[in-house]
Amino acid sequence: MAVTYKLIQQRPSTEVDFWSIDPAAAAQADIIARIEEYKTAGKIISYDFTGTISENLLVKEMSITLNDYEAYEEYINDDILIVNTDNRIKHCEDNSISWSVEQA
Repeated sequence: MAVTYKLIQQRPSTEVDFWSIDPAAAAQADIIARIEEYKTAGKIISYDFTGTISENLLVKEMSITLNDYEAYEEYINDDILIVNTDNRIKHCEDNSISWSVEQA
């Protein structure tokens, strides 16, 4: 059964950049390639890393839908993607961005 997770970020002001995955960023090439491997293998059904931003511009929601919970467990325990998670956590901590990951 497919499962969707949302990353919700709330920044303190519009002067602070949200954390995001940028497909054009060379530094994130390994991460993007790994995500595409999961999608090609049918483990990721869809993702929205562009996300939606609230009217007040302070909250951003991004989502990913995986084929099942096993695919999610594999995804969050993947060494390359753990680096991505660590980068996100550091960016949010450094910029006073509160965040949560919720099952949708």
